Amino acid sequence: MGLIKSSIITLSARIALFIISVFISIITARILGPVGKGEYSFIILIPLLIINLGNLGVGTANVYFIGKGKYKLSNITSNSLILAFFLGTLLSTFALIFIKYTHPLFLKEINFINIFIAHCAIPFSLLVIYFKYILLGKNNIKRYNLLDILQTTFLLGFLIIALIILRQGVFGAVLSYVLAAVLTSFISIFWVNKLIRIKMSLNFKLLKDSLVFGIKGHLGNIAQFLNYRLDMFLVMYFLGAMYLGYYSIAVVGAEMLWHISSTMAIVLLPKISSLDAKEANKLTPVICRHTFFITTGMALVLFILSRFFIFSLYGRAYLPSVKPLCILLPGIVIFSIPKVLASDIIGRGKPIINTYAALASLVINIMLNLFLIPKWGISGAAFASSIAYFVGAGIILRAFLKISGSSLIDTLLIKKSDFKIYTDVYFRIMSKLQTK
Repeated sequence: MGLIKSSIITLSARIALFIISVFISIITARILGPVGKGEYSFIILIPLLIINLGNLGVGTANVYFIGKGKYKLSNITSNSLILAFFLGTLLSTFALIFIKYTHPLFLKEINFINIFIAHCAIPFSLLVIYFKYILLGKNNIKRYNLLDILQTTFLLGFLIIALIILRQGVFGAVLSYVLAAVLTSFISIFWVNKLIRIKMSLNFKLLKDSLVFGIKGHLGNIAQFLNYRLDMFLVMYFLGAMYLGYYSIAVVGAEMLWHISSTMAIVLLPKISSLDAKEANKLTPVICRHTFFITTGMALVLFILSRFFIFSLYGRAYLPSVKPLCILLPGIVIFSIPKVLASDIIGRGKPIINTYAALASLVINIMLNLFLIPKWGISGAAFASSIAYFVGAGIILRAFLKISGSSLIDTLLIKKSDFKIYTDVYFRIMSKLQTK
């Protein structure tokens, strides 16, 4: 599948995901209220952290080894299935034991039963991640994206039943999250099994190579996840569930801009894995500067309409979300750059660079959050995250320029000739619509 076609499919999927996610955010925010929204966001945040820990970079390794043709697809598939359920069960068990004993100290506002239920999703969510990357490695962009859409759609459907029809509150929202993960995992198994018959056998050499490759970038993935979500843990700790409810809305609004850079990163990773360095050096700067240009434009629009956006979708109760949303936007824009370049660096087999950048960014993030949240509240959390994003972006950009030999101008600044791509895509889409 061509790069432009893959990008259009993935971007369409990201737009669909954004729309569905907004509906999910509106339903949970309006029905649960700021306090309930904060509790639900925090409960889901814990298994998301564990899923990022348990990933071990195996998903990325799957794409890399499929692209290089080093291992049989049957071995990659069976290893992924076994690892997902073994690691998922192990990690969720240890996490629940730890939370059970620390719950009275740190999580008095949260019902432990809801935390327990949320952790049941972990093995199934890990499997979806591993199998999604197998589909991506085989360049099955449609089904890779469709899994995301299905999981989000299932969640929306279950939330409508649990919150609006059955009125089950936070418990119903958490149960909906688990059911969506389970149902999506079954579909991922069905689709991968159509590619290659799944066998329950463990290839130890592949396991070793996957972990060695994956862990190089996995510490970076963990650090990057903490960069994205550590502020939410600290807001909960310092300010409580109500302010986390406000802040979670600001985060959702700002991070929707990353759908563009995520689209490009998804398409770029398998492409770079199969290209030589010379071809990669030509392709990535073009993708990066287009992504940066589009994200900047969208951020300006969101900044101008931020108050209208929050008030219209979530109501007057969530207007405290406006200020942190605006503070987050510069960091969100600048971090669209490394979200693209990180895939290029992984595709060249150098994921450790992303790890260094993420760790440096995380240190800055922790220090600033601990100082600014008690001082400025959720606006302090937003400011700390934005600064951390600038640090991470600077490190990855510098490394990419050194590896590729590309110039800063070619990588970041849109050119007059680039606009021909937009007109070509527009006329291609219009011609297809007219022939239908």
